[in-house]
Amino acid sequence: MFIRLLGPIDICHDNIVTVIGAPKRGAMLASLALAANRPVPLPALVDTLWGDAAPPSALKNLRTHAHALRALVDGRLLTRPSAYELRLDPEELDATLFLSLADRGAAALAAGDPCGAVAAHGEALSLWRDVSLPGTPRAGSLDATLTGLAERRLAVFESYCDARLATGATSELIPALRHHLGAHPYRERAWAALMVAQYRSGDLEASLASFTGAEAILREQLGVDPGRELIDLRQAILARDPRLDLPRLRFSPTRVELLPRR
Repeated sequence: MFIRLLGPIDICHDNIVTVIGAPKRGAMLASLALAANRPVPLPALVDTLWGDAAPPSALKNLRTHAHALRALVDGRLLTRPSAYELRLDPEELDATLFLSLADRGAAALAAGDPCGAVAAHGEALSLWRDVSLPGTPRAGSLDATLTGLAERRLAVFESYCDARLATGATSELIPALRHHLGAHPYRERAWAALMVAQYRSGDLEASLASFTGAEAILREQLGVDPGRELIDLRQAILARDPRLDLPRLRFSPTRVELLPRR
């Protein structure tokens, strides 16, 4: 069994995919899966599914959802005193796998192993099929957890790009970085990666224009100047600093689809 939350929520079992269509049922499964092997109190589940608008029938509805979910998870949904608990192994939830791979990639990058970081971060990113749980209620702790996962995804993407640059990537990163910055224009690390990719592609003008664009966005929308990293990078580009040249290491990783799937 494999539960997928990093996109429309579903359960894969024996190569059969079951989509959890009911939004509140999906939210209940997500809350239980993210707290796997720990009891989740009924009040917490009510808060996740209804927030402050819980109907008098909330507990009865929870039991209905639990009955439906139990049939989909091989009986691993257990009833505890005033709580439910879902029994899962770490490799049975995509969110857990994503975080494990993200940590592995970060450790590889910190240890000076960009090839290892590319592999781990690429695998982590491939687990995402869309924004997590689209259309599903996200109140309470579930919203905080999913927001944290989405933020980690942004950081992993940027670490992946840094690792790819360290292994010799150039123009192939530009479309994905542009798309990323279109949705998240305040990410200075991504601006830096874009500038390096453009510079290495031989487009000095575009690289400097990216700095100007980042500067304008940060000043106009946040009222701040670019950080020291971007300023120093601009100076290095103007000076054609040899440290910006392609590394000697060349590496062709397994391709990861970085742009949204259609």
